Amino acid sequence: MKYKGVELKVGNEFESELCIGIEYDNTKVSQDSVIKMIWSQIKNDNEDVVKSFAIEPVLDNYILVHNYEFLELNHPDLIENLKFIYDMLAKIKDVTVMIDIHTDDWFGEDEQYNNDTVDWDEFLCNLEY
Repeated sequence: MKYKGVELKVGNEFESELCIGIEYDNTKVSQDSVIKMIWSQIKNDNEDVVKSFAIEPVLDNYILVHNYEFLELNHPDLIENLKFIYDMLAKIKDVTVMIDIHTDDWFGEDEQYNNDTVDWDEFLCNLEY
């Protein structure tokens, strides 16, 4: 699978990851309350997958949600699982849900970067199987 022409792969030399990013206004809601809402939504929608989630606050207004079981790059249902989790977390009020793509390789020609944060539609537009 490729994203913006870059092969997303996992191995000894390269590491790529798909995550869900949650952005929120930290003047309106606290990080702790957003984390509680994330856990609550995950438990409400699918109790069985709760154990494979990890929540990582990375900024005062941004949290990454990892799922190492259902969002593995070689998982046969990766895109369906990603969409399920994306939609599930989009039900939380007052947050913006994004797809985070991390890779050891580089995106872009003029300005190179190895992390991209996009909405669902942009993610699909740049995805190649």
